[in-house]
Amino acid sequence: MRRLAKNSATLFSSNALASVFGLVTLALTSRGLGLAMFGLLQVIQAYSGTVEALLSFKSWQAMVKFGSDDLGNGDVETFRSLIKLGFLLDCGTAVLGAAVVAASVWRVGGLWHWDLATNRLVALSGLVLLSHVSSTPTGILRLFDRFDLLGCTSLVTALCRMVGAAAAFGLHGGLTTYVACWVAAEYTAGAVTLALTARELLRRGHGTFWRSSPRPALDKHAGLPRFLLSTNLDSTVRGVVDKADMLVVGRLGGNEAAGLVKVARQFAGLIGRVLGPVYQAVYPELARLLGSGRRDVFKRLVAGMSRATLVPVAVLFVAAVTVGKWAIAVTTGPAFVAAYPALVWFSLGVCVQAAAFAWPAAILALGRADCLLGVGMVASVVYGAALGRHGGGHRVHGMVVLVRGRLAVGSCQTAIPRAAGRSRAGPDWGRPAAGSVVMTSVPAGLDELLRQEAACYARYLLGVTPPPEMVDRYVAANAVLFAAPPSPADAAVLAFATRHPIALPWLDAAAAVLRPRSRLRRKLVVMLAILEAAPNFAERFLPRHGFALIPIAVAYGLISAIKAGGGVLLLLLLERRHGR
Repeated sequence: MRRLAKNSATLFSSNALASVFGLVTLALTSRGLGLAMFGLLQVIQAYSGTVEALLSFKSWQAMVKFGSDDLGNGDVETFRSLIKLGFLLDCGTAVLGAAVVAASVWRVGGLWHWDLATNRLVALSGLVLLSHVSSTPTGILRLFDRFDLLGCTSLVTALCRMVGAAAAFGLHGGLTTYVACWVAAEYTAGAVTLALTARELLRRGHGTFWRSSPRPALDKHAGLPRFLLSTNLDSTVRGVVDKADMLVVGRLGGNEAAGLVKVARQFAGLIGRVLGPVYQAVYPELARLLGSGRRDVFKRLVAGMSRATLVPVAVLFVAAVTVGKWAIAVTTGPAFVAAYPALVWFSLGVCVQAAAFAWPAAILALGRADCLLGVGMVASVVYGAALGRHGGGHRVHGMVVLVRGRLAVGSCQTAIPRAAGRSRAGPDWGRPAAGSVVMTSVPAGLDELLRQEAACYARYLLGVTPPPEMVDRYVAANAVLFAAPPSPADAAVLAFATRHPIALPWLDAAAAVLRPRSRLRRKLVVMLAILEAAPNFAERFLPRHGFALIPIAVAYGLISAIKAGGGVLLLLLLERRHGR
């Protein structure tokens, strides 16, 4: 935990300064180009970003996951082979991406009604992909615990972009000047990243990795190809949606709408920068914990990370709502103030996703990138459908971002127990413990159902898997407090919530408003009382004081209202189908 806090603090400080550089870059570019040309610049950058997302591999994730195993086992040759494989993937996809952008821009430009000058700028922007060979270097620096160098690369990248924007602004250049300065800045940042990584590899005695063959890494790690493919598909799904949505907005709503979406996303991204450093630091730490067999620490770390970041994220959301309009006007100019409603929705969507920010890292550390792919597909399909229908409006665009964030959180809640249950981390995460003794006489089928309920409710309430003795207490309490069979409607709600944990928060919020005395609510209170009385969880229920409770209350209130509104229809549908 001390190392995690240190790495997170290092990245946070660098990200904070990089955010300042990013806001300066945004201000210079938006004021230098104006709303329409600024929006067109975002569309141009979005096209090359979409191609990159389609083709590139997130090789840094494989480097951290499998490289930690190699270093832990002292297998230096396989580790060097893994580095060679990662660089080959990065370089190959970079060259292919630049070629695809240059070859396809003329056809795509016709669909988007781009003129000849815009087509040439899009082809020029494709050259940026040749400098994006930093995925493997990023994984190497994370694996070597050199987060200070990662912070340095982040600062250099932001600084180069700011200097490029300042140069274009000072030259009073047009769109071509800004694109050229952006390309030069990306090459400079990429060269610095490669230089720092090469220096670290030489210092640790791995400078001859380029002589190795990638074959040993593929032979030693049987799951490596599947992991690479899954992470590639996942990054493709997420990246294409994140990049191509700007193309959709520009096509349906015009360049002005694309510019407003970019401004809203840039300001809302400040909230994500609070979690970004922690996410980058927690993934290597989780991989190390699993590699050393410390599963209990792994579980506690994942369970506590989201709660620890709730306060700063809530504070930033309140700040976005209260001073967001003023900040947009001061930074980018009065023409961009119309982005404020989208900023509010973007910020709320980021906060919802923050509730599960550590879970994707846990799923990757467990080696189940395919589960994470499913999460991205569920969220992105709904997001893409909504965007295709309403993509012309920047305000509606922000709303569908919120929906996508909530789907991602719910999908992670379902995916992580499955991932842990089928990984080498052990089958006990998210599953009722086998072999525990039942304290009260309960029929066998009902006993198993109650144990599933106990595990489901404990994960929902505290994000933990209850130990066997706590499950026994829940079974015994149900035998005394709920001896009478539930009504058909209550039974349907209970069964649905247990089979689909993703729906439990929504059903609970709706039942709190419509059915406060329902069997679901009463059972949740019983499980909450058992958790509160347990010594290892009691500290989580201690009172807290101070102004920090205000943003927490605001955040919980907003999220609860959203859950209640969405859960009412599901609750009424279940009750109507089975009768009350």
